[in-house]
Amino acid sequence: MDGVRTAGVGDVAGMVALSERYRRRLETYQPVFWRRAPDSAEAQTRFFTTLLERADALALVHLAFAGLAGFLIATLREAPPVYAPGGLTCSIDDFCMAEDRYWPKAGTALLGEAMRWAREHGAVQVVVAAPHRDQPKLTLLAAEGLSAASEWHTRAL
Repeated sequence: MDGVRTAGVGDVAGMVALSERYRRRLETYQPVFWRRAPDSAEAQTRFFTTLLERADALALVHLAFAGLAGFLIATLREAPPVYAPGGLTCSIDDFCMAEDRYWPKAGTALLGEAMRWAREHGAVQVVVAAPHRDQPKLTLLAAEGLSAASEWHTRAL
């Protein structure tokens, strides 16, 4: 699986640290929408730990020589009934790399494994969240055949 393995409780601290670093970057893109909560690391630690126990979730890490290259968390949920084709959707929100240079190899491997898992569990589509200015991530998604379906536009009130 090219450095990819299922995440365990021992991986959560590294995943949260990587996510916190990524969020600081996202705050430079859109300071209001991506603003971190004061207890974001603690809240995310609890959330990630809970996800590890769920049958409808998959947490993966990609290890490189330098340690944790990246991680991905996928969850399965029913598509809203107003959307075709219906069925399960694999939703990937938490998906980040330690460095942009890891996206082509580690990102591709993580996404491929998540989509394989999703297909095995009956999912009919995958939806991946991606910030509009995260070009390395967007490049990977396009290379893997994903296309933009929606954009959210925000402003402070």
